[in-house]
Amino acid sequence: MSLNFLDEPGKPGNLEVTDWDKNFVDLKWIPPKEDGGSPITGYLIEVKDKSGTWEKALTVPADKTTATVPNLVEGESYVFQVKAINAAGPGEASNPTNTIVTKPRNMAPHIDRTNLNDIKTTPKHTQH
Repeated sequence: MSLNFLDEPGKPGNLEVTDWDKNFVDLKWIPPKEDGGSPITGYLIEVKDKSGTWEKALTVPADKTTATVPNLVEGESYVFQVKAINAAGPGEASNPTNTIVTKPRNMAPHIDRTNLNDIKTTPKHTQH
């Protein structure tokens, strides 16, 4: 007969910032390799600002490996990390992101695409 002891999950991997603007940051990550012997029930996203203290930003369900952290202050510097949660509690934190300064992204790629579409519809630019 074996005894199963629950452990906290391992650390999520590949945490990265996928988008940002003046008041939010989008994050994505991959689930940890080890769940600690209990299914992962969610993820805790933590944020650290210039105060230097990690604080809870939000939690997301276990089936999500992306999150948008809202209500950030424009022009502030932030660092993010994520922890998987199971029945034993939150596990080891992911590696933190690089520092992100919340500011408008005026040169986002989706703005450029509309201009490219206009050029494609102009016959004189067509190549044979």
